[in-house]
Amino acid sequence: IKKDGTLIYVTCNLIYNVTDDHYERIVCAFSVLGDTDYFRQQEEMLRDMHSIVFKFRRTDKFPFYYNDSFLKLIAYSREEIAELSLSYTDFMNSLDVDHFLHAIRCSDKSDTFSSCTVRVTDKKKNIKWVSCSFKKMTSSSGNEYFMGIGEDISEHKKTELDLMKNRMLLNNITDNLSCAVLSLAKNESCAVLVRANKGFFNLFGYTEEDTEKFSRNISELIIHPDDHSEFINGIMRSGNERTGICRAITAEGKTIWISYDSFTTIENGTPCYMCTFHNVTSLKETENELEATKRVLTLAAARNSDLYCTLDFEKRTLEFPEFFSRKYDLPEVMENMPDSLFKSGHVHEAFHEDISSLYYSVRNGKRSGNCIFKFAPETESPIWMKVELSAIESPNDSSSKAIAIVSDISEQMISEEYLESMIGPSSEKERIAFLINLSQGRIVSCRSSFGKLISLSGQSYHDSLLMTNAVSHVFPSDRKLIAENLTLKNLWKNYFEGKHNYSLEFRYVGESKNISREKLEVKYFCEDVSNDIFVTLKVTDSGDSISTEIPEEPTAVHPPVLVPKDYFRSLVNEHLSCWKGNGKLQALYVLDLNAFTNIQKRHGTDAGQKVLDTVSKGLLSVKRPSIAGKSYGDEFLIFIKDISSYDDLNITAKQLCAICNNLETPDKDHETVTGCIGVAYSPAHGDDFDSLYKKAEAALSNAKRFDKTRYAIYSDETASDRRQLILTDFKEKAAKAVKQPGTTYHLFNADIRQFRNINHILGYEKGDKILKAICAMLQEFLKPGEYFTRLFADNFLILTRVHDTYAVMRRMEEINYRLQKLKILEGNEIQFASGYVEIDDSNRDTEFEQLIDCSILAHENAKKRKGSVHIRFEPTMYNEEFHKYEILSEIQNACRTGQICTFVQPQYDILKREYVSMEALVRWNHPVRGLLTPDKFIDVCEENGFISDIDFCVLEQMCSYIRRRLDADLRVLPIAINQSQITIHEKGYVRRLLALTGKYNIPPKYIELEVTESAYVNNLDETISVLSELRNCGFRISMDDFGTGYSTLNFLKDIPVDSLKIDKTFLTENLIEKKPAEIIKSITNMAHNINLRVVCEGVEYPQQVQFLQNIGCELAQGYLFGKPMPYTDVAEFIENACPTV
Repeated sequence: IKKDGTLIYVTCNLIYNVTDDHYERIVCAFSVLGDTDYFRQQEEMLRDMHSIVFKFRRTDKFPFYYNDSFLKLIAYSREEIAELSLSYTDFMNSLDVDHFLHAIRCSDKSDTFSSCTVRVTDKKKNIKWVSCSFKKMTSSSGNEYFMGIGEDISEHKKTELDLMKNRMLLNNITDNLSCAVLSLAKNESCAVLVRANKGFFNLFGYTEEDTEKFSRNISELIIHPDDHSEFINGIMRSGNERTGICRAITAEGKTIWISYDSFTTIENGTPCYMCTFHNVTSLKETENELEATKRVLTLAAARNSDLYCTLDFEKRTLEFPEFFSRKYDLPEVMENMPDSLFKSGHVHEAFHEDISSLYYSVRNGKRSGNCIFKFAPETESPIWMKVELSAIESPNDSSSKAIAIVSDISEQMISEEYLESMIGPSSEKERIAFLINLSQGRIVSCRSSFGKLISLSGQSYHDSLLMTNAVSHVFPSDRKLIAENLTLKNLWKNYFEGKHNYSLEFRYVGESKNISREKLEVKYFCEDVSNDIFVTLKVTDSGDSISTEIPEEPTAVHPPVLVPKDYFRSLVNEHLSCWKGNGKLQALYVLDLNAFTNIQKRHGTDAGQKVLDTVSKGLLSVKRPSIAGKSYGDEFLIFIKDISSYDDLNITAKQLCAICNNLETPDKDHETVTGCIGVAYSPAHGDDFDSLYKKAEAALSNAKRFDKTRYAIYSDETASDRRQLILTDFKEKAAKAVKQPGTTYHLFNADIRQFRNINHILGYEKGDKILKAICAMLQEFLKPGEYFTRLFADNFLILTRVHDTYAVMRRMEEINYRLQKLKILEGNEIQFASGYVEIDDSNRDTEFEQLIDCSILAHENAKKRKGSVHIRFEPTMYNEEFHKYEILSEIQNACRTGQICTFVQPQYDILKREYVSMEALVRWNHPVRGLLTPDKFIDVCEENGFISDIDFCVLEQMCSYIRRRLDADLRVLPIAINQSQITIHEKGYVRRLLALTGKYNIPPKYIELEVTESAYVNNLDETISVLSELRNCGFRISMDDFGTGYSTLNFLKDIPVDSLKIDKTFLTENLIEKKPAEIIKSITNMAHNINLRVVCEGVEYPQQVQFLQNIGCELAQGYLFGKPMPYTDVAEFIENACPTV
């Protein structure tokens, strides 16, 4: 409406824009259309209008009238339009044509203006955005047509799309960050939440529904009152970027330490501060603990021979204890380290480089290190010292402080110097020299011109191991003489017979079969301090070359010992180099135990070692010519000679698999241990150890796809190409790739969710098909320079080269998309869960094995979540892992010493209006951390096999409590006690439970065993069998957490259960949500129909009780009827309680 009251029509284009000063605004662009008569009278003016004008009828595929601006838009001339017979589809795609026609139909029906925005492709293939408005018109002849007027808004649209794209990208990045990111409205006295990512809710424990609480002032809600003023002054009143550390308060009321930084931004047109929060509580606690430790160590160091020092890398200072600085006239704080230490003259010049290297390696990020140096005080003789430097954890890549423990090792070093001097200096003619402590049976030191046995220093002197190596280059007819003088028994014999200094000559066979004359010198002596007997063995070349042929002889049978991998390699290579291809096979078998690390976590290292000993004995019992060895961890090697046929190869593999049959942990659990074997043989797969080992490893990887004992022989199908690699090749190539400066890689550890269930339910053939399809997909998906390997079963390592987190997510989403396209599981998704570590210049020098460990830690975190998730490694995960080990190391002692205690929460019959039972809830009264709730330790105990100890600890406490009540002739309420699915599936569980209740003479009616719904689904038949037996003994059975995600309705009628416990997640505050209320109602009705009792958890409000009464639910449990309390207090509470219902 104009000022004079005239009604006109206009188009209004709302354009999203940003000003130069970064404020957002909406630009409204109006174009005047006029009234109907105006259009009829202004035909000529339309042609010259700046706006795009066109007319068309319903049946037209192209306007019958258009002005010059229309021609300019599509870049066609009038002649070309007529010649080409253009239609809408020539310059609009199908989606835009639909929008166009829809707007016309709206105008036709309402007889008013309608509008739309479409994309137009001109003659030169440029895409333009046009905002159009339409009005149905009637010509002077009475014919209806449509008038369209538009504006080219391409430039404005581009700005809008770029801004939206950048904002979406920023939001996507912040949503995927693990730290908290939030935007706060800029105001002098108030911090209003505008937007927060998932990391914020995870850090502070709030839900997105809680955001209404933040509408007033979020900073007052989450920042500790004592730090609030400093926080506000920091981020709200400073125009520049601001960082700091302060205390914050979570939704649970827990105080944590956070670091924050902020910068100015615009959010939806509002000036804001974008803040990032990182949880640094553990670092603060570590700092406090270290300060306390420092005081303790300072006192301890003053009372023993070790020296405690503090090194500050930022200040370049070294702080000595007072007693040490006073004794050697040194300053308590030495500045300008390490130069001042060297200038003091107290450290021998020969050790300056070692100390400097140690100093800078720890300062630049290495966790710890040590070196030996000679300290020369002014008033005393030089002292040999060993310094061990350990970095104090820092959130940065480099360390700021370190702790140095300095020990006096003069006695040890002087002794070793003396012993080393007995061998004499090395010479060019020296082959090998040993210094052996006969009294201890230990090799003190070993040196060799060909470096073959250097690694033997410090090891036990093993007759057969050393003999085989020592005589391998001795002329055959001289071997007996040398061997007789080198066994431990004969070395002692010669000593007692008085032969303390003698020599022998023998012939030495070189690598190229040349023969020379050698001299073995044997010398005994007694060490003055320890009175131990020592012997030196030294072999030197006399320089005489001998021309003679080496006689052929049968290959020696190697001694029945497990030899180290390096020595195993030399024995195999020696045999293969002499073997002349007699038509028989020479086979390498690599045996590896499945998931052995997890077994050690659950049962302890002692149990794990006993399992390894059992396998070792089995390998040494092989009755045919063989060499048995140990690679690393739980991997074993065995080389079998002269296998007659391929069938014999398979038979031998089955015999070795039999070693793993009936293999189980030696503790009470008797957990089954399985192993797999990979086989490669010569001549088909190589003529040296490394070739055979690489292919046996590939076969082993193939065998480990199935979680059971089996073997696989290498074939072309297991051969790898440039992207799928066996583990050893993957580590080698990936470690080399990530070292390239300026590159960014991501190392993923991934597996398929529920793959074991896929194998068990659908069969191993289906599981094998899935793995092959995934390998083929990854083969096609990965780019050159990217690799993957299978660690075991369905567990993959994938190395990708991408530049940022957003690109990483895109790549993994594409993998998930391709997995679904495989359609291997009809009607079900294959879900990939992965953890990854980013590798760039900040951590490029980290050992690759450590990077794999980081990806494994992140993967373990990913497996705790549902669906296809990809979790980035964070250093805090090390703290979580350390926390797990702390729990596992302390939990058994906690059970023994009474730290595990039981709280109870009463259950109320809302129909009879009385307390009728209660639930036992476990707590850990930790001597340092205080009272811990189950969420702090139960999951870790379940994962590692300690949960049964806790379950029975609670059972015993409750049995003792019931017994005392019965003996005092007091009322006893039945107690519901949680039982883990791991506990009820243990061998002898029923017998152990009956023995415990029998010990206290407890009638079973007083105990109700609560088992979670998942226990029925995961192992239905065994669960039914165990619980049926308990129910027949008189115990009541309750299904806990009913309805939390498992389909149990189909078999509920068949399982032994007396009551259902509805999970508290279904119970909202006022039950205005229809769906949860209907679910509770349906569960209650169904339970009553099959004679089951219903307990509802989480009852906190009277209106919830009213609802439960209306639907006939009998029992309620929640804060309204009593919080969890020590079981010693519950009787008094029930006696005095008056619930308001």
